[in-house]
Amino acid sequence: MCYRQLSAEIIKAGRTLYDEGLIVAGAGNLSSLLDDGSVLCTPAGVSKGHLTPEIMLRVNLDGEVLDKNDHARPSSELHLHLALYQASSSVGAVVHAHPPTATALSHVPGLNLCVTAEGAAILGPVAQIAYRTPGTVALGELCAEAAAKGATTFLLANHGAACVGKNLQEAMWRMSSLEHVARIWMTMHQLGSMSYLDDTEVKRLRQMMGSHSADIGAVALQVD
Repeated sequence: MCYRQLSAEIIKAGRTLYDEGLIVAGAGNLSSLLDDGSVLCTPAGVSKGHLTPEIMLRVNLDGEVLDKNDHARPSSELHLHLALYQASSSVGAVVHAHPPTATALSHVPGLNLCVTAEGAAILGPVAQIAYRTPGTVALGELCAEAAAKGATTFLLANHGAACVGKNLQEAMWRMSSLEHVARIWMTMHQLGSMSYLDDTEVKRLRQMMGSHSADIGAVALQVD
């Protein structure tokens, strides 16, 4: 995708995350691959609900800024984004946000978010990532380890979540679905009536969605 079109998509996605309450203040970050293999990403320290084209940044997969920009610096979570691109050739976009309910579930032992058919299919394999300081190489390495095992949705302990997709739209769908499913999970838990889809059905649903990780079960991968 060309720079201008992708920049417009990222700006729209940032506004969506902000409007849905999945990010606040200057939190969150988004990136996606351009046609030339470079990465277009959001800058640090600005509201992703109020992005403008001139503050977007283009970097290579080593993190080098390719176009001088006096208005912005790369996201503090650039290590996380680049690690995910390098971990799997199927990753074309990365969305990092702070969905409240999903983040609250990041420490639930043996977490299983396959409580709806749509959630099981769209989210794909979920990974629970142990806490590492935000913005560090260590956090990116843990997420990359999970991505290499097939995870597409990452719950970051005491931090937030990240979702990947073949494009920005797919990554955004996962992030919105993650918070939606987390709310359903929480409501079921409060009602004392948990009901999960079995692994056979989860794998069938993911195969229907064309998931390359359809053989992974429902319970979240643990990466620490």
